[in-house]
Amino acid sequence: MDRTIFAYGSGRSGTTLLAKLIDSSRSVIYRHEPDKTSPTNDIPFLPESEQYLEFADASRRYLRHLCRERSAFVNGKKPLFEKDFRSTAGTMLLRLLIPAIAVAEKAGIKLPIPDLAMNDNYLTLIKSVNSLGRVPMFAQAVPEMKFIHIVRHPGAIIVSQLRGIEQNKMGQELFINSVSKMSNNRFFPIDIEAISNASFEEKSAYIWMIQNDKSYRELSGSANYMLVSYEDLCVNMRDRVEALCEFMDIPFDRQMQKFIEMLSRTDSESGYFSVMKNPLANIDKWEKSLDSHTTDKILKIIGHSEIGRFVIENYQSSKQSVAEKLGRKSV
Repeated sequence: MDRTIFAYGSGRSGTTLLAKLIDSSRSVIYRHEPDKTSPTNDIPFLPESEQYLEFADASRRYLRHLCRERSAFVNGKKPLFEKDFRSTAGTMLLRLLIPAIAVAEKAGIKLPIPDLAMNDNYLTLIKSVNSLGRVPMFAQAVPEMKFIHIVRHPGAIIVSQLRGIEQNKMGQELFINSVSKMSNNRFFPIDIEAISNASFEEKSAYIWMIQNDKSYRELSGSANYMLVSYEDLCVNMRDRVEALCEFMDIPFDRQMQKFIEMLSRTDSESGYFSVMKNPLANIDKWEKSLDSHTTDKILKIIGHSEIGRFVIENYQSSKQSVAEKLGRKSV
């Protein structure tokens, strides 16, 4: 599985933006959250390091299964891009098939969406928000696979979660009891009982920190691991996408460049799950929805971790860059 990329992060972290930027390459086949449509009980959801070897075979089988997923949800995430391994006619056919198969799925008829690949000269990109806790185990089971970990300021994630709950697009359960039992909790001076009785915002920030910390703590330093700041990606998109291409060993092509240019011209308002948003317009928008007292509590929690400090630093520098860009435009 040396031609497989696993892009992941917490929900509402910009994983779809990251994935679609990569998918805009003419050399990539994209699988959108296949672990959501094909969940498994064969491997633990929040495994500890002593379990990795025990579940290595099951992890490899599961990852191979995810690469083969073909449902409309997994294989039909818009926008659909032209590919070097697929004919133009094939892409046109897919644009007709995907909405039809999506309708069939809603009626209970399961039909796979074909890749229509003429050769196997491509990378397979799996995107996930459900397997954050499993990634270190996956990395040990498949050492040749590459992993791209995106992180976003949890304040933005929390505001998005609250909006999703209000719109009945997301559930309210945070599974804090399971996360509080993760072994890396011992590195942080946080009272588990107190955080369990804290506000939704504080619990969400704590869960964000513990889950992202474990992945970063165990994978940082690996040549097959890349950490990406959502805010930095938004501000320096072309440079960061070029760096991603170098990491994945694929060319930065004209189609990727055009997609980046199109995003910069997109209206900031779009659907809840849509990727078609102007990234710069959404970096600090969340601050209007949280009072300073709540924001301070979030920062205090995540500031205990290296991954939290990384996010805070990148958020502040990106926010400053946006202000400077907007300032230049207004002159």
